[in-house]
Amino acid sequence: MFGFFKRFRRRATIAPVALEVQPLTVIEQVARTMYVFQVERTAENWKLYSALIREELGELDRETRKKVVDRESVLKESADLLWVVLSKLLLEFTPEQIEEAIARVAESNLSKAMPDTLQNRNAMQSYIATLDGEYSIVETDLDNEAWIFVKNTATGKYQKGPQYQKPVLTDIAVGDE
Repeated sequence: MFGFFKRFRRRATIAPVALEVQPLTVIEQVARTMYVFQVERTAENWKLYSALIREELGELDRETRKKVVDRESVLKESADLLWVVLSKLLLEFTPEQIEEAIARVAESNLSKAMPDTLQNRNAMQSYIATLDGEYSIVETDLDNEAWIFVKNTATGKYQKGPQYQKPVLTDIAVGDE
């Protein structure tokens, strides 16, 4: 069993005075549950969580394809999917490593957008000219500033713009095992 799961056994002890207990993050809640259920780092569990991810994704897909979408069911299936994805990640990484990876990916995703200046608009237009398909510049607001990004008009997907920066996760991926 992983040593880092042990710290999620308890967050506070009973005492004669009220203790301020910080709520567990979602990742910590998953890690705590894995500790309670004694989930171990094995090849079998790696395969199991891969199968569970496929199963939960299928359930979410079925819920979203219904003629009348039940928001509660979609929320539940989405949470189940996130739970098993985080569980699989916790077989290999600590909660802190996962949090850091998510933060870096979020920063990378934001690098798809850039401040709305004439120079940046021109750079976006030049970039769009190099792409196959239909693309447009979309305006948005970030921290009370105008920003722009490239969107594929056929698929609705936000594209990596000319300033996109891929997240660097090497130090996390090869970190402590």
